[in-house]
Formats: sequence, structure tokens, C-alpha cells
Amino acid sequence: MSTARLRTRSMAVLGVAALVLVLVGAGCRNPFRKKPEEVLAHAQNRWTEGSGVRLHARLALDVDTPGTETTPHRSHITLTIDSAGSGKTPEEIRGEGTLTAELSAEDFDGKFAFAQRAIGQTAYLQLQDLTVTMKGGDARVPRTQLQIDSALGAVKGMIGGKWIKIDPQEIASLVKEFGGTKIAIPTPEELHTRQEQIRVALRAHPILLVREDLGNDRVGNVSAYRYRVGINRDAIGSLVTTLSAQLGVPSTQAEEAQHALQDPEVMARIDGVAGEAWISKNEQDILKFAFPIDLAERNGMKASGSAVVEFSDWGKPVTVEAPADAKTIQELFGPLLGGMFGGGLRSDFTPGASPGTPDGTDAPAGALAFPPNVGGPIDTSQVHFKIGTGPDSDGDGLSDSEEARYGSDPHQADTDHDGFLDGVEVQRGYSPTGPGRLPRARR
Repeated sequence: MSTARLRTRSMAVLGVAALVLVLVGAGCRNPFRKKPEEVLAHAQNRWTEGSGVRLHARLALDVDTPGTETTPHRSHITLTIDSAGSGKTPEEIRGEGTLTAELSAEDFDGKFAFAQRAIGQTAYLQLQDLTVTMKGGDARVPRTQLQIDSALGAVKGMIGGKWIKIDPQEIASLVKEFGGTKIAIPTPEELHTRQEQIRVALRAHPILLVREDLGNDRVGNVSAYRYRVGINRDAIGSLVTTLSAQLGVPSTQAEEAQHALQDPEVMARIDGVAGEAWISKNEQDILKFAFPIDLAERNGMKASGSAVVEFSDWGKPVTVEAPADAKTIQELFGPLLGGMFGGGLRSDFTPGASPGTPDGTDAPAGALAFPPNVGGPIDTSQVHFKIGTGPDSDGDGLSDSEEARYGSDPHQADTDHDGFLDGVEVQRGYSPTGPGRLPRARR
């Protein structure tokens, strides 16, 4: 390359560099940087279109309720969600995650956690943790703690660590079985149509808007744009109108929603929302939002805190398998439901109808049909049936005369302490005094 050509190219490079420096020095926006509105719009579209995403969300709230004149009662609530999912159509959906809720109040601390898996329209839930710990020096605390531990022990004994299969068709059948209204379960095609309608509406009415460019930042090891963002109130109104028409929401409800959005107080609060957004600069799949929460006082109660949501790993498939040991609601709660509703259940509610179903002989310790009353009799207030005639001293659904027939204790609602009321066991063909089924002649 000749010296003249080299000099010309160098001058051109220096000229461009000088132009950039002049523009930046004059306070102008760098013309080579993406426009914030375009970056946010692209991120929102990808958010609605994504066929797979990992989610981490955390909501933290301080809630004040009326206490003394000078000191309110304060509780702290934390909700954390970690999940990953993929699939655009109902049949393709695969997902798994955990949800943890923690509450710290003046008198107690509590924690609740469960895991979830989703395969198509079927969900699987597993209780992982359920605790309540009383606080304070009150003499009643130990007794109250014992009662709570016993009640929670009953719940844990029945479902703790077990996967519960939640099938919409099964739920609809249960509701109908107990005299409820028939539930119409949408077909996969109908669900897919609704999902597409929601995606189109969200693309057409982006809810977030840029209020301020906060420069560059990092999310972990990812370089990102950082913006102050707000809520587009007009877009919310248009979105409500569009979705109401598409999803068949009654016009009266849609009008009520629109009227609420026109309320000056509501408008002011929406317009006052200001959060921050981080969007990865080079398509490394990071979108993070952080919003402060400040709920105005009502009836002496107010709340403040923050919400953080982070999306990542768009488009990556998630492999999820159905738990091999999952139990249906009928299998787990059949005997309990039988006792509560006094029979009339289908044969598949019978204990032992499928392998591993509790049958009155293998119920885990503490898996009582109804929560116990520590220091007193078992709570049998929900028993609405009686086998035999005459008095039923312990309220377990088995009359005293029938207790004598089966050898059970007329003053013990659960004679063999296996977790099932005597009446429930006899009703389903099991011995109330020990393991095994009743002889056929005594049923």
C-alpha cells in the first residue's frame, strides 16, 4: 500500500474519531448506540414470543397492621420462584420449578415450599417444607406449638414428600362427583388459540416504557443496557379492551375495568410507578426488572417492599419427566373424602384400589383423617355419616353398637391409631382395630 493511501486512510479514521468525541463532548447521544425504545421493545417482544425461558423472581414485603397507637404490628413476607420451562403449544409444554414463601410476624415464623413439574396440561406438586414456629415468652406458647406441630404433622404425614398429580379432567370429575357444577376443560387447540391471542395483544400494546437511560451496567458477567422504566397506562387500557373482546369477557366487567383505570387515584399510582430494567447488549438472553412497591394505607394497613424478576436462557428446551410414584387426588385423599361425604364415591376411591394407596394399615404416623385436638378428642366435626343405629360417643361415624361388633373402642375415634377414623375404615372395608381388611362376612 502506498504512503499516500495509508495517510488518507489514517486521516479518515482520525476524522471519525474526532466526530464522535465532539458529539459526546457536546452532550449529544452517541449515534452508534441503539435507541432505548427499540431495545426495550425488542426485549418485550422476545419475552412474549419465547418458547423457553428460565425465571427467577423474588417479592419482599413489609406489612404494617394496626397495633398500639405508636407501634404497628410489622410482618415480613418473602416469596421466591425459580423455574424453567419450554414449549409453545399446550402439548409441548414442559416445566419445573420451586416456590418458597416465608413469613416473619411478631408472634411466629412460618415457611412453606413446594416443587412443581408440568407436562402438557398435567401438573405435579410436591410439598417440601411446612413449618410454623411460635415466638414469645407467653406460657401458652409451648401448648400452642404442640397443637400446631400435630396439625402440620398430619398434613406432612399425608402428603409430605409425595408427588400429587393434578389433572384438570380429574378435578372436573371430582367437582361433578360431589354435586358441583360441571367444569368445561379447554381443549389443547382452544388453549393454543388463547395463548396466541394474548401474545398478539401484548406485542401490539407494550406495557413498559423508557423514562431514562441510565447507561451501561452488568448482570452477573453479562454486559447490559440499564434503563429507568415506567408503566404505559394507555397501553393497559387498550390491552384490557383487546383481551376482553378476544377472550369473551362480559362487557360489563370490561367496562368496570376501564372505569377503574380512569379513576384519578389509580391513574396517579400507575403513572408514579418507576422501576429499572437491564437488557443484555449482545443477545445473551438476560432481561431483568426491579420495581419498588409502596401500597397506600387502607384500613390501617400498608405495605412496602420490592419485586425483582429475571428472565434468561430463552429458547433452551427443558426436559421434564413425570414422577414415577405420583399419586392422584383420589388415591391420596379417597378415604378422607369418603368419610367427609358419607360414601357414594366411585369404586376408584376405595382404599387399596391401586398400588401404594393408603388403606388404613400403612398410613404414615400423624396422617390423621382430621387434625387432632392435642389434649382432647380428635376433631370429628366434619363427619356427616353414621354406620349403625344408636349413639356414636366418639363421633367417628361408627355407632357404639357397631363399635362393639367390630371390637373397636367407642371412645376412641381412631382405635388402631393408623390415621383413619374407625367409621371410615369400616365404610371402606378395613379393620378399625389393626392392619388388614375386614372378613367378608363382617362387611
